[in-house]
Amino acid sequence: LGRSILKTVRRVDFYPKYDSEEVKSTKTTSGAIISILTAAIILWLLVSETSRFMKTIKKEHVTVDSDMNLEIAAFLNISFHHLKCESINIVNQDVSGESIETNRTMLKLIPLSASGIPINISKSEGTSHIRRDAGCRLQGHLNLKKVSGNFHIAAGELTRTPDGRVIHRISIAKAKTFRPDHTIHALRFGPLFKGMNNTLDGYTAKFDGTIAGHFQYNIKIVPTTYSSLGGDEVYSAQYSATMQKSPVVIKPGSVHIIPGVFFSYAISAYMVSITESRQAVGSFLTSISAIIGGTFTIAGIVSSLMYHGGKALRLFTLRPGGGSSVAMASMRMG
Repeated sequence: LGRSILKTVRRVDFYPKYDSEEVKSTKTTSGAIISILTAAIILWLLVSETSRFMKTIKKEHVTVDSDMNLEIAAFLNISFHHLKCESINIVNQDVSGESIETNRTMLKLIPLSASGIPINISKSEGTSHIRRDAGCRLQGHLNLKKVSGNFHIAAGELTRTPDGRVIHRISIAKAKTFRPDHTIHALRFGPLFKGMNNTLDGYTAKFDGTIAGHFQYNIKIVPTTYSSLGGDEVYSAQYSATMQKSPVVIKPGSVHIIPGVFFSYAISAYMVSITESRQAVGSFLTSISAIIGGTFTIAGIVSSLMYHGGKALRLFTLRPGGGSSVAMASMRMG
């Protein structure tokens, strides 16, 4: 049975051996083992190379953003836990001083219950008891010019100055009760693209107790283009952000820090271009050929060395000098 198994294994030998004095080829057990290992290694390398070929590669490079006329859309989804919708005013103001108040076609204010669930104020849920504890969700988008600026939600009535700026007029009593604790469900600049990472998504900012606060976000926006394998190109942006918060400072007769949430942004003059690509078919076929040919050749050399080396060793031990020395060494050990 043992000889039958060995005979079967030897048939797998990919590297038949030829002696100089013999025409008939010889298959060996060691050669069969090497052949099996070779086939396993080649299969593993082929799977790895195919996986790498199918994987999408993203290449990034930075260029100067030469198109300053395009606007960037800021998409907002923010819940204010202690502010009713009628007390929320949003202003978008750039460095030139131009201010744009809330555009109801682009932004929606959705009343929230105390548990954060959207409510319909036209129904019975919109009673004064529920609305007293209700918050508000701000959803929609703003169009930002490619200059520095800020958009903010702050307390007070909006008033436009003669030079076109929008300011907040707020009473001390109003400032004390304006609590802009909030959760940013989503904040992004531009359309979504694969692998987009929005730093502030899911971020919650609040003060303990009933303190009115001022939240300041500083955002650095980098315009980004994303080109997919299918040839589609998306013009969007990435950003980084930091946040500082401070309680409202109220002194007799004045409010030194306006309670609210302020998003100050600066847009980079550089643009990041991300392009999807894949390994070329020719390169993939070359790698496959190199894997099969190289592994097969090296394994053949190892098999040949083992066969001829073992045969030379056996011939050496069968010589009179070699054999007697081995026998004497065995007797001494005995």
